[in-house]
Parts: sequence; C-alpha cells; structure tokens
Amino acid sequence: MTLRQLLDGSQKTRSTLKRRLALEEAYRLRGCPPSFLLFQDPPSEALRRHLKTCPWCCEDRDLLMPFAAEALHAGPGGDEKGSKRESAPAEVGDLRRILETFGGWGQRGRYFNPPLVLLVERVRGREDAFRAAQVHDFETLKGPGDIALFSKVFAESWNMLAVGAHHLGPLVRRIDADALAQVRRNASQSPPPVPMVEPTTLAKELHPPKGQKNDYREAFRRLEKDTAAFFANRLLQDLVNKDQRGRLQSALRAHFADGGSLEEAFGSRLVFGGDSEQDSCLHLLLASWMPRALPMAAAGVRQGVFVKRIHLSPPPPRVDPVWAELTVFEETDKGFLVGGKISEPVPEDAEIHALWRMPWGRAVAWEATIDPRTGFFRLLFPEVTKRSALLGNLEILVGRP
Repeated sequence: MTLRQLLDGSQKTRSTLKRRLALEEAYRLRGCPPSFLLFQDPPSEALRRHLKTCPWCCEDRDLLMPFAAEALHAGPGGDEKGSKRESAPAEVGDLRRILETFGGWGQRGRYFNPPLVLLVERVRGREDAFRAAQVHDFETLKGPGDIALFSKVFAESWNMLAVGAHHLGPLVRRIDADALAQVRRNASQSPPPVPMVEPTTLAKELHPPKGQKNDYREAFRRLEKDTAAFFANRLLQDLVNKDQRGRLQSALRAHFADGGSLEEAFGSRLVFGGDSEQDSCLHLLLASWMPRALPMAAAGVRQGVFVKRIHLSPPPPRVDPVWAELTVFEETDKGFLVGGKISEPVPEDAEIHALWRMPWGRAVAWEATIDPRTGFFRLLFPEVTKRSALLGNLEILVGRP
C-alpha cells in the first residue's frame, strides 16, 4: 500500500501510517550517528555503510556539511563528566540516560545511541548495579508490557538490561512509586519473548517480502531489543568479575575475525543463529548443538548439561560436548547459583563463561570460576530467579586462551 492510499484510506489505515512514521523516527533516534560522526570528512568506513541505507543522513550531509566544523570538534560526551559530578547518586526509580561514551557502531551500519532507562531494582549482591527497563515515547507503537510513566512516556518491562551507576548520566526525573511497581510486576511475569530475527534495515522493515504483512509494532520491538542487547553486552564488561574479562575472549577474536569464520570452523557441529557480527565468544555461547554431535546420555545420570569445550591449539580449532553434572542449582540471596563438575579433563589455565537465555534477553554469569584440577565450577547469575532458571536455556563454554 502506498503512502497516498494510506492518507486517503480509513481510520485503520491512517493508524497504520502513524505507526510507520513513528517507526521511521524511532530508527532515526536509535540508529543515526551524532553530528560529530555524521560530518566526518572523509567519512569512516562505518559511516559509509550507514549512508548506504539512510536517506536522512545523506540529505543532512549534503545540506549541512558547510556548517559542520563545530560538530566535528565536539566529540562524544563533552559535558557528561561535569554534569555527572553534580548529579545525585543513582537510586531505584530514577530515569537516566546511559552515557553517550558507551554508544557506538553496530551491525548493519547502525549507530547505537544511548537510550533513557528506568532503574527498576538493584541487582542482588551489588550496590553499584541495577536492572533497568529501556524507555520510549512512541505512543502509537505502544504494545503489551509497555507501562506508562507519565504523558506519552513508557517503560519497556519486556526489555531489561543491567547497568552500573557509573554508566549513567544525571537524573532526568524520578518516577512515581505505583508506576515503578507495575513495571517491576510486569517484568517478573516473564512475558513471551519478542521474536528475535537477523537484524534488518529500515527499508526491509518497511518493504517486507511479497505476501508478508507489515507489522510496525513488532519491527519497533525488534529495534528496541537490538538496542538493549548492544548496550547490555558493552556494560556487562564493566560489571562481571574481573577474572572473566579478556583472555579467552581475546583469543577467540584473534582466531576468528568475525562470526562467519567461526561458523565455517564449527558449522558441522553447531547451529549458529542471530547476529554473525557479534563478539566471537558470545556467538559461540549462543550456538546450539547439532543433534548428531551430542553423545547419548547414560541412563540414570544426575541432572546436568553438555558444556562446549573449545580447543584453540594445537590447530585446527575444535569444539566438543562434555558432560557436566550439576551439584548446586538453587536461588540464593545474591542470585541464582549453579555449581557442578565437568566430567572430562580441563586445561590447567582454562576459563569458564556462561549465559542464560531469558525472555527479556540474556543473563550473563557475573561470577564464573573453575578449578581445572578437579573440574568443579561455580556460576552466579544475579538476574536469574528460580522461576526463570530453565536448565535447557543455560549455555556454558570452557577453554584455555
């Protein structure tokens, strides 16, 4: 249906037009780069990719380039440090923006601008971290789980991420306790997950394949999920146990420049989904086993899970399923605790990484330790509860850097 037909159509088609226009604005707000990047001359490779799919930024560069000198020298987060010093400490109920310095380029030539978030509750066991709901003001795209905070502003109780106090800008507004309670209540109900598909461009969302219905609300929720996932991955690097940073992830990046090379190496054993441009460690964790790659589980074995054991050297790299018997699987005052023993030998300098697939996204183990001599490991997930701890959604990776 053309725009003219929409304009001349019924009230229903006009509502559809409003949603389309709102989706376009949402894409621009969430995915167009700030001016100090837009007016780079010559443009960076990331900006070139963006300009291929964004008519607005192409037009802005053409019209405003002669006046862009000031924007080019502004840089990200120019006033953030000063304003942050003057801000009150972060508290549950605050509406704050993630600092601009955590924004950046992502997949499909999209620049991820930091969103406003509502601090819903503190992460168990951490005074410096919160579970936060992403916030939007696109009234025509409001859907299930969007909770009104005040006039035309909504918290996405279905779209939560962990943030640290040091990731946040000044207080924007403090939210009414009743609205906050409703967001928390909705988030705890674990609504059906938003369908996650390969990230798309706005053009593909507005012009789906023939025979496929436009659903602008669903496209908007995919955009919001992509945004939350981008910032969750970045911010968790600051929040997880320091021992979990770096070594194995760096080694995987060195061996596999992108998801495509990872899939080429292990595609006969694993099924990969989602975004192939994401971090190699995360891409490997999120992969599922091919049924023929898993050995038969012995009759009468105790509760357990198949762990991905990665070998990077000697070449060629390989990944094997190894059984881990679970000895601890319980909720504690600091989060959900998983403990157990890997049944086969583990390299002396092995690391362990884990995540849990959740309806609202992914929960990463903030503490993850392993004793290579015995194979015993301990994983703590502050964001997981007994209700959401489905064993089939737990993914564990072990290996040496």
